[in-house]
Amino acid sequence: MIFTLFSLISLSLCQDPAPGWLSYAAYNAPGRITKAEAKWKVPANPATDGAFWSPWLGIESSDQLNLLQPVNPWMGSSWGAYVEYYQWQPTHNFDSTMFSVQSGDVMHGTAVYNAKTSSYTMGQSVVGGTPSQSVSVDLPIQTNAYGVPKNYTIVYLVMEKVWDCDQYSTDGQVTFFDIAVEIDGKPIDSPKWITSYVEDNCNNRAKVLNSSAIQITWDQSMERTTM
Repeated sequence: MIFTLFSLISLSLCQDPAPGWLSYAAYNAPGRITKAEAKWKVPANPATDGAFWSPWLGIESSDQLNLLQPVNPWMGSSWGAYVEYYQWQPTHNFDSTMFSVQSGDVMHGTAVYNAKTSSYTMGQSVVGGTPSQSVSVDLPIQTNAYGVPKNYTIVYLVMEKVWDCDQYSTDGQVTFFDIAVEIDGKPIDSPKWITSYVEDNCNNRAKVLNSSAIQITWDQSMERTTM
Protein backbone atom coordinates (compact mmCIF):
# COMPACT_ATOMS: atom_id res chain seq x y z
CA MET A 1 0.00 0.00 0.00
CA ILE A 2 3.00 2.32 0.38
CA PHE A 3 2.05 3.87 3.71
CA THR A 4 4.89 6.37 4.16
CA LEU A 5 5.36 10.10 4.52
CA PHE A 6 4.13 10.39 0.93
CA SER A 7 1.43 7.73 1.53
CA LEU A 8 -0.08 6.03 -1.49
CA ILE A 9 -2.99 4.79 0.58
CA SER A 10 -6.28 6.28 1.65
CA LEU A 11 -6.70 6.63 5.39
CA SER A 12 -10.22 5.22 5.27
CA LEU A 13 -10.73 1.64 6.38
CA CYS A 14 -11.52 -0.62 3.47
CA GLN A 15 -10.20 -3.59 1.56
CA ASP A 16 -7.99 -3.90 -1.49
CA PRO A 17 -8.09 -2.94 -4.31
CA ALA A 18 -7.89 0.38 -2.48
CA PRO A 19 -8.44 4.03 -3.35
CA GLY A 20 -5.29 5.33 -5.01
CA TRP A 21 -4.66 2.26 -7.13
CA LEU A 22 -4.58 2.97 -10.84
CA SER A 23 -4.69 -0.14 -13.04
CA TYR A 24 -3.74 -3.64 -11.96
CA ALA A 25 -3.66 -7.30 -12.91
CA ALA A 26 -4.75 -9.93 -10.40
CA TYR A 27 -4.54 -13.71 -10.16
CA ASN A 28 -6.88 -15.45 -7.70
CA ALA A 29 -5.20 -18.70 -6.79
CA PRO A 30 -7.02 -21.94 -5.90
CA GLY A 31 -4.70 -22.53 -2.93
CA ARG A 32 -1.93 -21.01 -0.85
CA ILE A 33 0.69 -18.97 -2.68
CA THR A 34 4.03 -20.54 -1.82
CA LYS A 35 6.06 -18.44 -4.23
CA ALA A 36 5.50 -15.42 -6.44
CA GLU A 37 8.06 -13.39 -8.34
CA ALA A 38 8.37 -10.88 -11.16
CA LYS A 39 10.93 -8.63 -12.81
CA TRP A 40 10.52 -5.17 -14.32
CA LYS A 41 12.72 -2.36 -15.58
CA VAL A 42 12.77 0.85 -13.58
CA PRO A 43 11.06 3.37 -15.89
CA ALA A 44 12.52 6.60 -17.22
CA ASN A 45 12.22 9.64 -14.98
CA PRO A 46 9.08 11.77 -15.29
CA ALA A 47 9.18 15.06 -17.16
CA THR A 48 7.98 16.85 -14.02
CA ASP A 49 9.27 16.11 -10.50
CA GLY A 50 7.37 16.17 -7.23
CA ALA A 51 5.12 13.10 -7.37
CA PHE A 52 5.20 9.85 -5.39
CA TRP A 53 3.89 6.78 -7.24
CA SER A 54 4.99 3.21 -7.75
CA PRO A 55 4.75 0.02 -9.77
CA TRP A 56 4.75 -3.05 -7.52
CA LEU A 57 4.27 -6.80 -7.13
CA GLY A 58 2.13 -7.95 -4.23
CA ILE A 59 0.51 -10.97 -2.62
CA GLU A 60 -2.57 -10.71 -0.44
CA SER A 61 -4.62 -12.74 2.01
CA SER A 62 -7.93 -14.16 0.80
CA ASP A 63 -9.91 -11.66 2.91
CA GLN A 64 -8.04 -8.83 1.13
CA LEU A 65 -6.83 -7.29 4.39
CA ASN A 66 -3.11 -8.17 4.39
CA LEU A 67 -0.78 -7.07 1.61
CA LEU A 68 2.91 -7.95 1.15
CA GLN A 69 4.68 -6.02 -1.60
CA PRO A 70 8.12 -5.29 -3.05
CA VAL A 71 7.66 -1.67 -4.16
CA ASN A 72 9.65 0.62 -6.47
CA PRO A 73 8.50 4.21 -5.90
CA TRP A 74 9.40 7.40 -7.70
CA MET A 75 9.98 9.66 -4.69
CA GLY A 76 9.64 13.07 -6.21
CA SER A 77 13.10 13.27 -7.79
CA SER A 78 14.65 9.78 -7.59
CA TRP A 79 13.82 6.07 -7.53
CA GLY A 80 13.82 3.81 -4.49
CA ALA A 81 13.04 0.18 -3.64
CA TYR A 82 11.97 -1.61 -0.48
CA VAL A 83 9.53 -4.19 0.92
CA GLU A 84 6.28 -3.18 2.59
CA TYR A 85 3.59 -4.94 4.61
CA TYR A 86 0.19 -3.32 5.11
CA GLN A 87 -2.50 -4.72 7.40
CA TRP A 88 -6.01 -3.25 7.40
CA GLN A 89 -7.31 -4.71 10.72
CA PRO A 90 -5.92 -3.68 13.14
CA THR A 91 -4.06 -1.06 11.12
CA HIS A 92 -0.36 -1.82 10.91
CA ASN A 93 2.36 -0.91 8.43
CA PHE A 94 5.97 -2.06 8.05
CA ASP A 95 8.59 -0.73 5.66
CA SER A 96 11.98 -2.38 5.23
CA THR A 97 15.22 -0.51 4.66
CA MET A 98 15.08 1.33 1.34
CA PHE A 99 17.84 1.45 -1.27
CA SER A 100 18.32 3.68 -4.30
CA VAL A 101 17.91 2.49 -7.89
CA GLN A 102 18.21 4.12 -11.30
CA SER A 103 16.15 4.20 -14.47
CA GLY A 104 17.01 1.13 -16.53
CA ASP A 105 17.83 -1.10 -13.53
CA VAL A 106 16.00 -4.43 -13.66
CA MET A 107 14.17 -5.15 -10.42
CA HIS A 108 13.38 -8.62 -9.07
CA GLY A 109 10.61 -8.89 -6.50
CA THR A 110 9.97 -12.17 -4.66
CA ALA A 111 7.65 -13.70 -2.06
CA VAL A 112 8.44 -17.14 -0.60
CA TYR A 113 6.28 -18.98 1.94
CA ASN A 114 7.91 -20.52 5.02
CA ALA A 115 5.66 -23.24 6.45
CA LYS A 116 7.75 -23.89 9.59
CA THR A 117 7.61 -20.27 10.74
CA SER A 118 4.25 -19.33 9.18
CA SER A 119 5.83 -16.38 7.41
CA TYR A 120 6.84 -15.04 4.02
CA THR A 121 10.34 -14.05 3.00
CA MET A 122 9.91 -10.93 0.91
CA GLY A 123 12.76 -9.83 -1.34
CA GLN A 124 13.56 -6.91 -3.61
CA SER A 125 16.82 -6.60 -5.55
CA VAL A 126 18.52 -5.19 -8.63
CA VAL A 127 19.38 -7.98 -11.08
CA GLY A 128 23.17 -8.05 -11.29
CA GLY A 129 23.41 -5.38 -8.62
CA THR A 130 25.58 -5.09 -5.51
CA PRO A 131 24.62 -6.53 -2.08
CA SER A 132 23.59 -3.03 -1.02
CA GLN A 133 20.99 -3.04 -3.80
CA SER A 134 18.81 -5.69 -2.19
CA VAL A 135 16.64 -6.29 0.83
CA SER A 136 15.10 -9.45 2.30
CA VAL A 137 12.80 -9.66 5.31
CA ASP A 138 10.73 -12.39 6.98
CA LEU A 139 7.21 -11.22 7.78
CA PRO A 140 4.85 -13.30 9.96
CA ILE A 141 1.38 -14.20 8.72
CA GLN A 142 -1.44 -12.70 10.76
CA THR A 143 -3.78 -15.21 12.40
CA ASN A 144 -7.57 -15.00 12.15
CA ALA A 145 -10.04 -14.83 15.05
CA TYR A 146 -9.55 -18.57 15.62
CA GLY A 147 -5.77 -18.37 15.79
CA VAL A 148 -5.30 -19.90 12.34
CA PRO A 149 -2.76 -18.23 10.01
CA LYS A 150 -4.43 -16.45 7.11
CA ASN A 151 -4.15 -17.86 3.60
CA TYR A 152 -2.49 -15.74 0.91
CA THR A 153 -4.26 -16.47 -2.39
CA ILE A 154 -4.05 -13.31 -4.53
CA VAL A 155 -1.17 -12.05 -6.69
CA TYR A 156 -1.18 -8.43 -7.87
CA LEU A 157 0.82 -6.37 -10.37
CA VAL A 158 -0.10 -2.75 -9.76
CA MET A 159 0.62 0.89 -10.49
CA GLU A 160 -0.49 3.17 -7.70
CA LYS A 161 -1.32 6.77 -6.90
CA VAL A 162 -3.03 9.60 -8.69
CA TRP A 163 -0.89 12.49 -9.96
CA ASP A 164 -0.78 14.81 -12.95
CA CYS A 165 -0.10 12.82 -16.11
CA ASP A 166 3.23 14.53 -16.83
CA GLN A 167 4.44 13.42 -13.39
CA TYR A 168 4.48 9.78 -14.50
CA SER A 169 7.40 8.26 -16.41
CA THR A 170 7.98 9.47 -19.96
CA ASP A 171 8.22 5.78 -20.95
CA GLY A 172 4.45 5.59 -20.79
CA GLN A 173 4.64 1.98 -19.64
CA VAL A 174 6.12 -0.54 -17.25
CA THR A 175 6.23 -4.25 -18.11
CA PHE A 176 6.36 -7.00 -15.50
CA PHE A 177 8.02 -10.08 -16.98
CA ASP A 178 9.31 -13.51 -15.91
CA ILE A 179 6.26 -13.66 -13.64
CA ALA A 180 6.14 -17.00 -11.84
CA VAL A 181 3.64 -18.32 -9.29
CA GLU A 182 3.64 -21.50 -7.19
CA ILE A 183 0.53 -22.75 -5.41
CA ASP A 184 0.95 -25.28 -2.60
CA GLY A 185 4.50 -25.87 -3.85
CA LYS A 186 3.53 -26.51 -7.48
CA PRO A 187 4.34 -24.11 -10.36
CA ILE A 188 1.33 -22.68 -12.20
CA ASP A 189 2.06 -22.76 -15.92
CA SER A 190 -0.67 -20.37 -17.06
CA PRO A 191 -2.12 -18.16 -14.33
CA LYS A 192 -5.45 -16.68 -15.38
CA TRP A 193 -4.96 -12.93 -14.96
CA ILE A 194 -7.78 -10.43 -14.77
CA THR A 195 -7.23 -6.70 -15.27
CA SER A 196 -9.07 -3.68 -13.96
CA TYR A 197 -8.52 -0.25 -12.44
CA VAL A 198 -9.62 1.76 -9.43
CA GLU A 199 -8.75 5.35 -10.33
CA ASP A 200 -9.36 6.22 -13.98
CA ASN A 201 -6.44 8.61 -14.52
CA CYS A 202 -4.27 9.30 -17.59
CA ASN A 203 -5.73 6.26 -19.36
CA ASN A 204 -3.69 4.03 -17.05
CA ARG A 205 -4.49 0.44 -18.07
CA ALA A 206 -3.11 -3.05 -17.46
CA LYS A 207 -2.80 -5.53 -20.31
CA VAL A 208 -1.98 -9.25 -20.26
CA LEU A 209 0.79 -9.84 -22.81
CA ASN A 210 0.99 -13.53 -21.91
CA SER A 211 0.75 -15.68 -18.77
CA SER A 212 4.15 -14.44 -17.54
CA ALA A 213 4.08 -10.80 -18.69
CA ILE A 214 1.81 -7.90 -17.72
CA GLN A 215 2.15 -4.39 -19.15
CA ILE A 216 0.74 -1.24 -17.57
CA THR A 217 0.50 1.80 -19.85
CA TRP A 218 -0.48 5.46 -19.45
CA ASP A 219 -0.61 8.67 -21.46
CA GLN A 220 1.58 11.34 -19.89
CA SER A 221 0.34 13.92 -22.43
CA MET A 222 -3.23 13.87 -21.06
CA GLU A 223 -4.77 16.16 -18.48
CA ARG A 224 -5.28 14.65 -15.05
CA THR A 225 -8.75 13.07 -14.95
CA THR A 226 -9.02 12.07 -11.26
CA MET A 227 -8.51 14.19 -8.16
